[in-house]
Amino acid sequence: MGSAAGISLTIANTGTGNVTFSKESLSGGAFTATPLVLPYILAPGKRFEVTIRFAPKSPGQFGGYIELESDATNGTVYCEMTGTGVAAAEGLLTATPSSASFGSVPLGMSNSQAVELKNSGTLNTTISAAVVGSANFTLVGLKMPVVLAPGETIGCTLVTTPVTGLNYADDAVVAGETYTYAVTAVDSSGQEGTYSSPAPATIP
Repeated sequence: MGSAAGISLTIANTGTGNVTFSKESLSGGAFTATPLVLPYILAPGKRFEVTIRFAPKSPGQFGGYIELESDATNGTVYCEMTGTGVAAAEGLLTATPSSASFGSVPLGMSNSQAVELKNSGTLNTTISAAVVGSANFTLVGLKMPVVLAPGETIGCTLVTTPVTGLNYADDAVVAGETYTYAVTAVDSSGQEGTYSSPAPATIP
């Protein structure tokens, strides 16, 4: 899919008189053909070509036909067409799990979760960079660049270390956007307190 293939259909006048084509019909949504300027007159011994293109938009089998009506003794030129649409080869990177929940982590402590990356596509996939959107998280164990063949997996670890102290910097904000923050605390036994009232902030 996403590409096209073409063939040429040659029509020849092997008789002794002119042949006049009066109608061109095409069936099959995945096929297109060079249109004739009708009526089209083909002299004895002459020939012309019609280019037929096959461009499927989905996988599967497709069929169609082209029909040229004329005043020749055999009347109509009829050609059936078939084609198969196949999915284009591509790399597809998936993560398991697709989301991570670390629960309550005491200040100054860390928690981690293993993540498996898999190439679920049909072409090699290169992992060249990784971006973590918060200073509270780090990704370890993934040496880049790394190439994954189709079906190949690689493991890494996502680690969270809650911010300690009274200051916090959000490094993943976007200018012009508004964010809402709330504050809570976790004691050394892992007990989390109630959240503060939300505080909105618009990034200049």
